[in-house]
Amino acid sequence: MPKRIAVTKVIITPEMKERQLKLRAFLRENKEIVFKELRPIGFSIDTRTIPNSKINEFLFIANSTKYT
Repeated sequence: MPKRIAVTKVIITPEMKERQLKLRAFLRENKEIVFKELRPIGFSIDTRTIPNSKINEFLFIANSTKYT
């Protein structure tokens, strides 16, 4: 049986949590966007399903927090 490797814990900052909430609201509001929420934080998004009229808004939210 393969040896289990521990996953490094990620420190989730308040800014990251706020970004997650904004992005979740944006994705749920735009039903045509195909996505899957990942845990503990993040999304898997099919970027081909983002309408052209929503790209700038998506990029603004998605890039609002830089990971350190």
